[in-house]
Amino acid sequence: MIKVIAFDLDGTLLGRDHTVAAETLRWLHAARQRGIRLVVVSGRNEGEARKVLEGAELALAWITCNGAKTTDPHGETVCVRPMTEKSIRRVQETCRAYMETPLWWGEREQYCVGRNADAEKALRLRFSTLPVRYSPEEIRRLPAFRRMLRAIRVVPSLDALLREEQLFYKAVVVCAEQAAAAKLREALAREPGVAVAATTLFDVEVTDEKAQKGPALDRLIRRWGYTRREVMALGDSLNDLSMLEMDFGATVAMANAPLRVKQVAKYTTKSNEELGVAFAIEQLLARQEG
Repeated sequence: MIKVIAFDLDGTLLGRDHTVAAETLRWLHAARQRGIRLVVVSGRNEGEARKVLEGAELALAWITCNGAKTTDPHGETVCVRPMTEKSIRRVQETCRAYMETPLWWGEREQYCVGRNADAEKALRLRFSTLPVRYSPEEIRRLPAFRRMLRAIRVVPSLDALLREEQLFYKAVVVCAEQAAAAKLREALAREPGVAVAATTLFDVEVTDEKAQKGPALDRLIRRWGYTRREVMALGDSLNDLSMLEMDFGATVAMANAPLRVKQVAKYTTKSNEELGVAFAIEQLLARQEG
């Protein structure tokens, strides 16, 4: 019997327009009405994750920044796994050696160590790897790009970064080439005390070694008194692997997921554009009530 449904946001719950379809919300509410707990498990920070489900009234728990922070449905922080100062310094140094610029996710804001041009380049690379292709000039004119660029705090040094906030949950690097991202992931994976993941083949996501989606979800459900077999987890990207590889009762990959993600999951549902989360919940409820 599934008693907890955990789901990623981008590429899983959300469509290409980064919103939740009304049909998907209907099935999420149907699950809640049957006493099933719902958990968002996202690479986004908590503030950005909450925006897309604002007003949904679903009593959600939140696992954000790839598992670095967990918040219960009452808004109480359950667990935080920030990066250590030593890890932050080593990740910054490794990225610099590979001529790449990380964006640092703090509790309140995102930061870039360097110059304004470094922040713009890092963000432009993120937009250049989207399914919709834009030229550099088109990217600069996008309202979303300008809004996100304004939100990045640029600091001159790593020491200045560490004075800005006490907690840093995640570093994100987007590379111009897949091969460059793969080499950087390999280099960072050799660093002690960190976990390395990715959303796409072009990016690198670094957190504390204990901040991963799967272990964070496991800690939360055990706190609630559930076992792994009572959990269904849904995801689509490489940073969902730690969740879909665990022996939860049902691990579900989206049809739009990379082959590697589908291979580790027990089931595959429809794509996010075909409301795959809604379909999976509908099928689950039908089996449990049949």
